[in-house]
Amino acid sequence: MALRSLDILRSLTRLMADGCSLVTVQMARGNFHRESIFASLLPRYAFDPKALRAFIWMCNAHPAASWWLDRKRAQTAIEDGVAKLLTS
Repeated sequence: MALRSLDILRSLTRLMADGCSLVTVQMARGNFHRESIFASLLPRYAFDPKALRAFIWMCNAHPAASWWLDRKRAQTAIEDGVAKLLTS
């Protein structure tokens, strides 16, 4: 892996409460989903530096916690976004 694990985690932007009506609950759920998605997809992209950068970029492109509330939709969007970035 090109980056150390801590470098990867430091490269993630903090989630924001924009669009959250129940800020505490939605922030916690959004963070949990993002961390779960990140942990499940990281092994897929970790050994290809270009794919890893695309993956991190896609995760950072969605800083609102409310975007991460639908875990399945968020994961599909991240995977599709990474695939598009890698083909362009």
